[in-house]
Amino acid sequence: SLPKWQRALALYDLGTVKLHQKQYKEALHDFQLVPLEEASTPQLIRFFYLNKGIAYLNQAEEFSPHALFFEFDERLNLYTESITQFNEALKIDCQLQQLENGECQPALDLQQLIVKSKLAIQELKR
Repeated sequence: SLPKWQRALALYDLGTVKLHQKQYKEALHDFQLVPLEEASTPQLIRFFYLNKGIAYLNQAEEFSPHALFFEFDERLNLYTESITQFNEALKIDCQLQQLENGECQPALDLQQLIVKSKLAIQELKR
């Protein structure tokens, strides 16, 4: 059996591979199994939240623009969850920066992803 930190890394890696293969539901399933308390570095936790957010965002975007009404709530929840994950990544990112230099400059990639999700929610509500 793998040590817990190696299991966390392996599940994260597996989820990331599935994310790149555009298997978003499967990636999210693997990410849900990652024991974050056993993750070895804050950087891994930041990337965990980033990739999990990307999986939620991409899963929401897979729906047709003419999706059925009942899919509206599911898409809205996916976009909202992506924002939650990106905000968690921002918190970790800020903590790391504050340890290094006492300041926090929100990461541009995360800001752009949050804006993308928020715009998608606005568009969805039209």
